[in-house]
Amino acid sequence: MEFRTIAIKFLDKDGHQITVDGYKSLDKRTNVVLHDNAVLVPGVYPPYYNVASDNDLSKLSDDGDDIEISGTNSVTGQTKTTVVKVSGGCNCHVSRISGPDSLKFD
Repeated sequence: MEFRTIAIKFLDKDGHQITVDGYKSLDKRTNVVLHDNAVLVPGVYPPYYNVASDNDLSKLSDDGDDIEISGTNSVTGQTKTTVVKVSGGCNCHVSRISGPDSLKFD
């Protein structure tokens, strides 16, 4: 059995992965927050940030929803936002249609 997660990572201006404050993934079609925290995996640091997973399959459309991703760099206070298009619905698994897998701060 397979379980899929679409994740995003945040990078500082030098390209190093960092943790962020105030993370959320918001489905722009339904205005529902899908995820608002980091996923902690033992032995993996910094954590990854869940955009959508198979747990969200029924909340997403077959054609894809725009998921707005945002987070704030805890060191600089800068907030970055991007959009990842994700499909779900009757499909077997969530799927990234478009959008980045990382977000870099200035």
